[in-house]
Order: sequence, then C-alpha cells, then structure tokens
Amino acid sequence: MDTSPIHRLGHDLLLEIFEYNADMFVDPTALDTSLKATQVCLSWRALMLETPWIWGRLIDIDYICRIHASDQWFDELVARAGSAMLWIKMLEGLGRNIAADKVDRFLFGLLEKSWSRVQRLCVAVDASTLDPYSSPRWRWLYLPAPYLEILDIEFGNDFPIPDSSLPLLFSGQAPALQQFKAQFWPFDTHVPWTSGLLSLFVGAPLTLPQLMAVLQKSSGLKMLNIGDIADPVTLPVHLPLIPLRKMQCLGIIGNMSFITCAHILEHIDTLADCSLMYYPVGMNRSTRTFSDDDFARVVRALATFARRFFSISQPEQISLYSRRNDITFMDNRTVALSGYTIMLPCNYENFQLPISSQTAGTFFTTFSLPEFSTVTALRIRFPPHVPLSALATFFACLPAVEELTTDDVGIACILGAQNSMTTPEGSPLVIFPKLKTIHLAEDESPALGPTSVASSESVHAFVAARREAGKSVEVCKFVGEEHRWGRNII
Repeated sequence: MDTSPIHRLGHDLLLEIFEYNADMFVDPTALDTSLKATQVCLSWRALMLETPWIWGRLIDIDYICRIHASDQWFDELVARAGSAMLWIKMLEGLGRNIAADKVDRFLFGLLEKSWSRVQRLCVAVDASTLDPYSSPRWRWLYLPAPYLEILDIEFGNDFPIPDSSLPLLFSGQAPALQQFKAQFWPFDTHVPWTSGLLSLFVGAPLTLPQLMAVLQKSSGLKMLNIGDIADPVTLPVHLPLIPLRKMQCLGIIGNMSFITCAHILEHIDTLADCSLMYYPVGMNRSTRTFSDDDFARVVRALATFARRFFSISQPEQISLYSRRNDITFMDNRTVALSGYTIMLPCNYENFQLPISSQTAGTFFTTFSLPEFSTVTALRIRFPPHVPLSALATFFACLPAVEELTTDDVGIACILGAQNSMTTPEGSPLVIFPKLKTIHLAEDESPALGPTSVASSESVHAFVAARREAGKSVEVCKFVGEEHRWGRNII
C-alpha cells in the first residue's frame, strides 16, 4: 500500500485542488492539466471520472481545436460531463481561426442539444461566416436559459444589421443571469432578467432611452460597459436620475456623440469610488460635426465624475498626454477599469488638424480640480496652442508636484504660464513650488507647429528661474527607448 503524502490527501481536498485547476477562464491550460491529473494514479482517475461537474466546466473548444481533437475525443469529453452544468469557451473564433465545420460541430451542435444546461458561455464568432440573426444555428438563444449565469458573445467588427422582428431572447426567461455581453444583439428592455444583472455590456442597436430603461431595472449592477449607443434624433427632455449605488466600474467605450455620453454621465448616480474609463473608439472616423459646445458639456460631466472619484481616492500620480488631436488623462496609481481614465477626441472631422486653442483651453480650465492638490508626480505632454491663462489655472491646482515628466515643449509651456503669473504682491510666481526632479523626454512630434519647436533654451531659462527663486531642480534626460510617451495609455 502506497503511503506517500500525495495518497493521504482526502477526497474533499483533492476535489478542491481539481476544481481550482479546472477554471479554463482563468487558466487556458485547465483542460490539459485536468487530463494529465487523470493519469497520475488510479485513485485520482477514478475520483475525477466520478465527478462529472469538473468535466462540464472544461468544454474548451479553443484547446480542442488547437490539438486537432477528433469528433470521438470531443464526444468523450462531453460524455464525462454527464448531465452536469456546462461551461463553454471559444475565444479564438474571430478571423476564422477555427474552421467553420469545427465551430458548427463542437459549438453549435452542443448548444443545440444542451442549451438548457449551459451555465457559462463565452464565445467569439466571425459573424460573416454565420449570420447570427438569420441562421437557424442560433435558435437556442431564443429558448429559456434556466441556469445561464454568464453570456459573453463577441462578433468582432463585421456584423450584420439585426432584424427588428427577432424572437424574444431566452424567451424572456434567464433567472440566474448575472453577466450579459452581447453588444450587437437586440433584446426587449422590459424582460425581467435584467433586474438580476451584476455586469452588463450593451451598445447598438439600443438607443439612449432604451439604455436608461434597462438601467432603471438594474440597480444591482457592479460593472457597466456601454458601446455604440445609437444617437437619438432628438434628445430626451426629461431623463430620470438613476441610482446605481453598487456600481464599481463604468466604461463608455463606443462611437457615441459627446451629447449622448454627457447625458449618460449626467443621469446615473454612482458612489464616489466607482471607476471610469471613457474611450470613444471610432470617434475620429465619425461623420458627426465637431461642436465646441458639446465638447465643453462632456468635459464638464467628466470633470464632475472626476471630482467625486478623487474626493475619496486621492490622486498621487497623473498623466495628461496629447497627440495631434486628442487628449488622454490617466490616474497612474491604478490599472485600467480600477481608476479614472479618459480619452477625448478633439477634432474628428479632420484627423490632420491639431487641437484648437479654444478646445485645449476648455479642457485645462474645466479640469483644474482642487482634488489634484495631492498629486506628487505628473507626466504631461501638451497639445499645441494651449492658452497660457488655462495652463496657469491648471498648474495652480498642483502645488504638491515633486516629480515632473515632460518634454522641451512642455517646459516652454510651463515657463510661459509662469511668466504670466504673479503673486498678490506683484512678484513672479513659481509653479510647482515643491518640484525636485524633471524627467525630460524627447518631443515625439516636433512638426506640430511653431509653438512646438523644442528649445533647450526654455529648459535653461526654467532652471535658472527656479535657482534664482531658491528652488533648484535636478534635470534627468531620457535616452532612446527609456521613455515612450504612450506606453501606459489605453
């Protein structure tokens, strides 16, 4: 009788270990690891084969296709699951990385037979291969889903226009559903299953009023991602303020107008610790007309959210980075979807035109927040043509900065703003009174215009002015790849 420690582990502990190693959504090798565990010894093999729920959680079609498994191999895996709940994953289906016959056999064939047992379904499918709105292969989606907890369907960018006469998703019955991501799939906003959602990713073809109707019934949401909400022909006059007091993460990441985004931000009430990612991808390809008034409105809404967030999550490091025609702001302490990150397109009619003086001034003036008084490290690359008055207002909110990363152009902007400011007594004012170190990076876009011409004279003048005021700084220059402006941007 083998008395080695591995054979003295109790069944309950072994099952905990097997379960830990069988989460294919965390570990892409989970199915391979579980298969190898059945080969360790007869007792392990017997225990695993007697535990169908483990195999039900390992329907990893990505792995199955990667090893070129036969139909018989797949059937054996499904048979081991018995009548257990099913977790199904196929994330490599975009770009036709998985052959259409394999998608049909392993994914749609299984869903057709076993939809009522599916608990988690996360798939990425090339919609051009199989029209999700007309093919009978998707008819299971219109049947009740009594145990479904997670639905995550990704079609990529090439998706057809949905038919407005589609049947009711899940026949309106998905009582266990907690996470719903099917951005381009229409659903009735009055169905009861939205009330139990914890995570929601929606977009087209929903309209703004439909989105707000869903949110009114989804007070338990912890994560909300909004993409490509259709702009209303006329804006709703009266939208309710919707309390989402359990919300932890808010993402607005689609091709929506500034006004639509502003309406969303103005009409949801989250707790102060709710993070924000605002990243309107596709706006630079938009056919909309850029409006300074609309830009100002969305910036005000974003600044209001920022004040609430930073009132309890005091910022210590922030980045403000501008390319030719957008501005990105980040709270560097935190990772994406755990802090505050925004990207603002500032001219989506002509990508070649730089940010206007008025647009840049609006952003810097509106984001001159008193909550920035705790910031000790600042990374900043300025857009061209920022009004000195707006910069002076912005810098006045950053009295605690000790470490500054910028380029020669940035130093010139700071020096210009400093020269325009005086104390109440009329003497020159020193920006960043606690500044100790400047990390000088290369200017990536020296051709933006006359105001962007890098000049070491500005650096010398800035250092000399601080020395004269008794506030010397150390200047360190980055070389080559040691510093790249956009490396931490979304």
